[in-house]
Amino acid sequence: MVFDNLSGGSTIIKVYPGVSASPGDTKYNGTFNSGENVTAICKTKGRRVMSDPQLGELARTSDYWIRVIGTPNTVQYATAVYVKDSDTLLAKLPDC
Repeated sequence: MVFDNLSGGSTIIKVYPGVSASPGDTKYNGTFNSGENVTAICKTKGRRVMSDPQLGELARTSDYWIRVIGTPNTVQYATAVYVKDSDTLLAKLPDC
């Protein structure tokens, strides 16, 4: 999968250890650059994320999260909001 900053905002995309709204899951544990390619493992639903059109980002909302292979020995999930062609990718991924 390829990260996408939606034509605005920061070029840095944050990833998280979990998908819930708990404090432990909302503190990011890694970053990737927009355009960076990583391996996606599976998908799950979690907290809803909205892009920020006020920063110039395209308007997108999703409660889907994608587990990625990123930092070694670290569980990391990326919101589908900041993933290029997320609908196509989500259709192909198994559930976590």
